[in-house]
Parts: sequence; C-alpha cells; structure tokens
Amino acid sequence: MSTLLMMILSAGAIFFVIQTDVLSADGGNDYENGTLAYTFSDETYFFHLSRESIRDTIEEATSTVESIEGYLLEETMSTLTQPDIAFVYVETPRLTAIKETKLIYDHFGRTPSVPEMEAKLSDQFLPIHVRFTSNRGFVYEVVLYQGAEKVSSIKREVTGAGAMQTVYVDTSGIDFSQPATVVVEDQMDEALFVEYAVDFGSLNRK
Repeated sequence: MSTLLMMILSAGAIFFVIQTDVLSADGGNDYENGTLAYTFSDETYFFHLSRESIRDTIEEATSTVESIEGYLLEETMSTLTQPDIAFVYVETPRLTAIKETKLIYDHFGRTPSVPEMEAKLSDQFLPIHVRFTSNRGFVYEVVLYQGAEKVSSIKREVTGAGAMQTVYVDTSGIDFSQPATVVVEDQMDEALFVEYAVDFGSLNRK
C-alpha cells in the first residue's frame, strides 16, 4: 500500500471518529465498568469552559468541520511486533462539546442549548481513546502515568467489538502542569507496549 493511500485512509479515519465514535454505544458496549459523574462547575479545572466558550464551540461545531488532529498523542516508544494501534487521543471538554453538538445537529436537525451541552461535560474525568487497527481492544490495558505514578481511572470500556478502548481518568489525580505518558500494554505480556507523550498545555484549548 502506498504512503499516500495510507495517509488518505488515516485522515479519513480521524474525520470519521469525531463524527461516529459517540454512536458506538448504540450497538452495545462489549465491556464496561465504573460510573461517571457529570459535573462542570469547577472554574479552576484546567480544561474548564465558560458558558460563553461553550456557546462559541456549539456555533463552531455546526458551521465547520474539525478533526481530532489537535488532540492526537505522539508515539514515543513501541515494542510491539505488529501495528495494532491506529491512533490515541485525549477528549477534552471542548472536543466533547464539538462531538455532541455534531451528533445532535446531524441526527436531529437542531442546535443544542448551552445548559444542555454543559450537562454533557465533566471536570471529574478525562477520556483517553485508543483506536485499534483490528479488534484488539481486549488484549491491551490503557494507563496514564505521571512519572512512575499510575493515575487512577474511574471507568474503562471497550466498544466496536474491540476496535476502541476508552479509559476515563480521574482528574483529581492529574497535575496538568506536568507532562504525562499514556501506556498501552499487552495484558498477557508486559514486555509488549506502546508509549504516548501527553502535554496537556498543547492540546487544543481554544
């Protein structure tokens, strides 16, 4: 397969996921644990959005097309013998607002209100998504580290028959001023893993 074709396919997957991965639950989750709390009142939260910012994001989402490029993580190390992972990205509240707005606008033909969208956001957890090239989501464990410390997750789910794994990391355990690392590790062989660098300040926050 040519490099150009691979780039086109990758770009297509990135644009596709922002439109459709929120629909994966329609087919039922393959695996799910934990319970999520949706509160968005902490103005000190690193990714907090004011109501004005939420309104601007809603307007932007209904008039433009945006990929997840600004939220993708860079691979820094891999010991895998085959390319099981397509890409990894962090879903900030802004990206959630974009995805949820597009879902409502495209499927129901209306624009959500600010309070409606605010109810879908949370400052309690930060989703990290791993998209696999095949149905390998059950094989790997996804963990966020800061230094040698593992940051606890509130919930983990695998969808799309193993095509996607999402971990919802507890934001109270994250120091957003410091870099972090996402590790995707084979649960049967800890020698097989991929690491991704996380710079919270560089994620799309406009």
